[in-house]
Amino acid sequence: MNIQHNAGIAVGGSFSMEVIRHGKVRAIVPLQDNLILDRAIDYLLSSSSASTSSLNTRCFVGTGNTPPDKSQTGMQGSWWWTTNTYQGPSTTTPTGPELISSRTMFYAFALGAVVGNIAEVGVSAVASSSGLTHTRALIKDSLGNPIVLTLTEEDQLYVAYTVYNKYVPVHWVWHPVLLNHWKVRAFH
Repeated sequence: MNIQHNAGIAVGGSFSMEVIRHGKVRAIVPLQDNLILDRAIDYLLSSSSASTSSLNTRCFVGTGNTPPDKSQTGMQGSWWWTTNTYQGPSTTTPTGPELISSRTMFYAFALGAVVGNIAEVGVSAVASSSGLTHTRALIKDSLGNPIVLTLTEEDQLYVAYTVYNKYVPVHWVWHPVLLNHWKVRAFH
């Protein structure tokens, strides 16, 4: 008897930020979704060892304020990056017919490392001298309006980024591509 597992994977992400000055929280950016770029799906399809948990090993922040589009390849303005400081545990949660697994990475930019205005954030699996990322979002306030954060030499930026895998029945997957016998799409 031949049994075929028929499920799909959806990929998504979210982030939050804090700016600390002299040991006190100066600004908080609430948890918000970001866009998984086509580049991320290409990365996941590139080899059998690629995984969504490796998508967010580096965090980029930048000055670009162009709305995110899935065809973009990364930061749209000047940018800074750092590697993850701490990797949280992987969690898996059943949600009806779906199963969601997630992992959060935490990034601490060095004190004074980011100086100027930032309006965008993204993560990537690789270091890039050209600001290439796998995700991108504008930084927004609690009402969903794009904002600009101004950082000085006295500020330290902290970012938390979570990547999600949603395992869903195949009839819920739109515009799928094949990845190691799984169908994949980005969700947000």
